Amino acid sequence: MMALMKPSISKSLKIAHVVRRYSSAEWGGTETVVCHTVAEQRKLGHEPRIFCTAALQPSGAPPDGVSCFPYFYPYFPMPAADRLKLDKKGGSPYSPSLFRAVRDFRPDVIHIHAGGRLACAAVKLARRLGVPCVMSLHGGAAAVPASELAEMLKPLKGKFPYGGILDRMFGMRFDPLARVNAIICISHEEERLLKEKYPSRIVRYLPNGVDVEMKRQECRFPEEGPRLGEAALLPLRERPSINVLCVSRIDYQKNQLALVDLLAARPACRLTLVGPLTAQWYADKIKARVQELGVGDRITLIPGLPPGSAELEAAFAAADVFVLPSVHEPFGIVALEAMARGIPLIASNVGGLPDFVQDGKNGILFDPSAPNGLVDAFDRLVALPPARVGQMLKDARATVEGYAWPNVIARLMDIYDEVRVGRC
Repeated sequence: MMALMKPSISKSLKIAHVVRRYSSAEWGGTETVVCHTVAEQRKLGHEPRIFCTAALQPSGAPPDGVSCFPYFYPYFPMPAADRLKLDKKGGSPYSPSLFRAVRDFRPDVIHIHAGGRLACAAVKLARRLGVPCVMSLHGGAAAVPASELAEMLKPLKGKFPYGGILDRMFGMRFDPLARVNAIICISHEEERLLKEKYPSRIVRYLPNGVDVEMKRQECRFPEEGPRLGEAALLPLRERPSINVLCVSRIDYQKNQLALVDLLAARPACRLTLVGPLTAQWYADKIKARVQELGVGDRITLIPGLPPGSAELEAAFAAADVFVLPSVHEPFGIVALEAMARGIPLIASNVGGLPDFVQDGKNGILFDPSAPNGLVDAFDRLVALPPARVGQMLKDARATVEGYAWPNVIARLMDIYDEVRVGRC
């Protein structure tokens, strides 16, 4: 559990958060972290602002405190379909007007939440302004599987990369992680790998946070009475149906095919998948597997719901079990959110998840590479008596308390102080 931190010694700071995209229509972990970070920094009396490209930005004015700018991917040709794929995942755009706006903002700290060209441009600007910059690795960098990287780069095949010419012209061909003042990673696994690769850099583990006030509608521990009717009084193994929920991008990284296989193996399961489509081919593969296994009457796929929406909260309220079956997961905020809502959790034993999920204590972990890993984990949870599930939920709640956003942002402000003092 994270210890309570002392308040930051920083005076009021102007903080530029540089993000590749900030779209309510495609909300994900990065947007969640940046949103809460900005909110907490404002509470502390600072002046944060989000600077992002207009990728996937809905029509109309951006939210208060967010500035969006034109951008382009330096490849030819760049049809709209490939541009959209890069917008959704893995794009490395140019956005000169974005950095002119950051320069005019005159920040005291530049906080980078992107990689590639945006990160390089932010590092160069920080040096020009004489201010420190820190870089958060929301999607991982040191532990991304090669197969996932290859899939992300597919939209660039067969295109002329004139960005290489621009990179040389503007001095952008360097590793930004080697030049930032501090690297922030969200798993102990990545912290270890990055300290080995960048021994002269400040590398700090800083987990994502959670709203500890988050509650599931009508949420009660099993021994305290019914939640969703009389069936909720029964042990999971005796219920006529078990509602399984997964909230995450519909994407090969998230491994939702394993959940479809769980439906086929356990007829009592009903599955709800909620999340924006970042890989249409993978969504098509899920639909084909559903048809092949004949489980279409027990699955609902909802392509994304806004955070905090009544529909999303209803999906959480109806869940008996939450599963995050990712093959690669730098952190997994949604797992913490499920724990905060009092939903039994099954999660992959990968990336940042085992940093806060203790197998058999506050959740169930499984190996996503094992043929029957998820089914076996599901059977373990279902076999538990209600009192044991109730204790697991209490332990999960105790874990959640240690990841409150104010504590996380207090630690972030300490990192800002550290890099600012180091430049004095």
